[in-house]
Amino acid sequence: MKKILHVIAQQPGKTGSGIFAKNILHQADKRGYNQTLIAGVPFYENKKSYCLPEGVCFEPVIFESGQLPFLLWE
Repeated sequence: MKKILHVIAQQPGKTGSGIFAKNILHQADKRGYNQTLIAGVPFYENKKSYCLPEGVCFEPVIFESGQLPFLLWE
């Protein structure tokens, strides 16, 4: 099976790049690709709020947290 790793600094579906990435995820899912997404998100966002395809493995990089205490958009 073909695999795709997507890495973006924006929130999926929340910025221009994030919307583009989310659409790519959905199109690749329709074609049966195994996918993982690494994306920068604020700590207060729920992973379910991004409406990603069911089979996508989502590995968020949490900003505005104790480990990364700065805003994503500074």
